[in-house]
Amino acid sequence: MSTYLITGVTGQVAESVAVSLAADHDVIGIARFGDAAARARLEAAGVTCVPADLVAADFTGVPTGVDVLANFAVVKTQKWDLDLRANAEGIGLLADHVRPQRILHCSSTGVYDPAGSVVLDESAPLGDNHRPIMPTYSISKIAAEEVVRTVCRMLDIPTTIARLNVPYGVGPDAEAARLAEQTLCRSFDAVHLACARRAGARTVVLTFDRRQARAARAVGLEVIGA
Repeated sequence: MSTYLITGVTGQVAESVAVSLAADHDVIGIARFGDAAARARLEAAGVTCVPADLVAADFTGVPTGVDVLANFAVVKTQKWDLDLRANAEGIGLLADHVRPQRILHCSSTGVYDPAGSVVLDESAPLGDNHRPIMPTYSISKIAAEEVVRTVCRMLDIPTTIARLNVPYGVGPDAEAARLAEQTLCRSFDAVHLACARRAGARTVVLTFDRRQARAARAVGLEVIGA
């Protein structure tokens, strides 16, 4: 049995990973935990939840000397100082605090220079891939990789950087999963519909996608556009 410290544990990918690992390992999840329902799901699955803030580098209560530090946290405010501080500086300061036996850093294929349908490997040129939609994302992800590479050399910690492509599915959101099964809509549509239903009965869905519109009407939401 190993001890895993997982950052960004309320996120779509990290929560699923944490819950799976908790079946056989000690798992500690850190996040700001603004979502009380997500924290409750994690604790029910056996994950120990410890509040922490990568932006402020507040690691009070975060344990040290764990077997694996798995970093899935990402901040996407599109404010340069904030996103670089959280995504790059934050993981470096956390690794120095924790001093884990190993590090897994979850990066993104969004660090690559756009190359169309060309198959890329680790040596492919990096670039500002997501600039049109999220100006800070690709640059802060590249910066985070370099901080992790530096920290692992300085502290002599075996480290893997994994560039995740597109996560599919609705993750741990039970309401979205139920809506996907009920309406046979796509996973992202199901997440959007679940959010719309949580917003209340007066929520109006604006969409020009006919499939999404049909699914929204099927679960009782008002739709305009399509």
